[in-house]
Amino acid sequence: MSSVETARPAPPGFASPSSESRATSSCPEEGCGTIRNVVIRPSAVLKLTYLRTRGVAEDSYEEGLVRQHRASLRRAEAEEAFARKCVEEIRAFGLADRGELGSRTPNFVVSIAAIMARSVEEVFVAEKDLVDAQIEECISRLHVLRRLQEEVQGCVATAKSQVASVQLALRGSGATDGDIEQNARSTTEARSLSDPL
Repeated sequence: MSSVETARPAPPGFASPSSESRATSSCPEEGCGTIRNVVIRPSAVLKLTYLRTRGVAEDSYEEGLVRQHRASLRRAEAEEAFARKCVEEIRAFGLADRGELGSRTPNFVVSIAAIMARSVEEVFVAEKDLVDAQIEECISRLHVLRRLQEEVQGCVATAKSQVASVQLALRGSGATDGDIEQNARSTTEARSLSDPL
């Protein structure tokens, strides 16, 4: 716990705190805003706080991304293998298209026929492996997105609680609900006017 001087100007419509007023900060991370007795956490800090509160490992999301990356590598390797088998099939059928089989021995013709038939089979086997790898990649990505969805939903609830805490502190300092709503609307309008088109 650390005591922080607050010399920031108050929002429009609120009394400006004196230079002697202090805000008690329970947020050791840099970037937290302090207004009177309220600590306002930015999204990155709020999310980290939420994950720690839930007891979630900080690197769990990164681990999911690593698994997804590995699945993507396997899919890329399957794509290369499928492409190679397609080329081998073209070459095998090219032997028959040269018109030289009539002058070859029966054993040679049988061998070429077997190569052609096997090349077709290998193309479909490679394509099946590719589809399996693509499905694995999609499932891995879906796990990452579901985990992210859960975390973001929890952060939304935490952010709403932070808004409620700020409003409660402002009411305690003498602001009315009308003042809070008016200032929130003015801030939103000013921000929309300053945003580039």
